[in-house]
Amino acid sequence: MPYQQEYNVALQAVAHASKLCSQIQDQLRDTETLVKSDQSPVTIADFVSQALIIATLQEHFPDDAVIGEEDSSDLKHPHNAPLLETITQWVQKVHPHATSDDILRWLDLGRPT
Repeated sequence: MPYQQEYNVALQAVAHASKLCSQIQDQLRDTETLVKSDQSPVTIADFVSQALIIATLQEHFPDDAVIGEEDSSDLKHPHNAPLLETITQWVQKVHPHATSDDILRWLDLGRPT
């Protein structure tokens, strides 16, 4: 198959994200949901899964563009620092050396240009 490597990497990324989303769902509290400016809700699972998937794709295919639903703008507000810290802790379960800045960057790689 000509895209076997891409398939395997994507499958790995989704598997990690799905596993963490399931764990997050078991522990989710209302305070871990953010309402974006368009009034749509976004949970830490949304941010974690997008960051993990983009990080994995970026690591294996750095020249490929990605599009995601979320970006880092709301997480950059000081009042959302605890939320960003929680997201960082979850992402570190797969990427132990990931920083909050890494996560913000990964999320923003998914913005259409």
